[in-house]
Amino acid sequence: MADDDFLPWVALNVDAASLAPGQRVLVKGRTGRTVVVLRAFDGDLSCLDHHCFHAGAALGSGALIEIEEIGTVLECPAHGYRVSVRSGERVASTCPAEGAEARWEACGQRVQRIHPTRVDPCTGKVLVQIGACGHSPSVPQ
Repeated sequence: MADDDFLPWVALNVDAASLAPGQRVLVKGRTGRTVVVLRAFDGDLSCLDHHCFHAGAALGSGALIEIEEIGTVLECPAHGYRVSVRSGERVASTCPAEGAEARWEACGQRVQRIHPTRVDPCTGKVLVQIGACGHSPSVPQ
């Protein structure tokens, strides 16, 4: 049993159906912590800490980018670091040989705190386990 199993699911005032792929919303909790809830381009919900792991910039307002090998990533507007919205791993491009196309890959290092998400089947609101370090897939709608 993981430590995350003991964390409560917190209902956010976010209607899951209102988030189209590529859309996001910032949610500030009573403690002052801000998270970004988003719908990845493949339709899955994700929740990450709003502030970037690197220097605390507003990661949640960065560009959402779809990378074929990785899926949806958030790009930090301050320094350009890219983070997988599914795993929290830093994503980087390889250095290609001259004339070859760069490939993107996860670095294998989880750097951004992510929070498991699901949808309340009765209300349609997004539920999040704030404080969780791992990621569990979103519950299909």
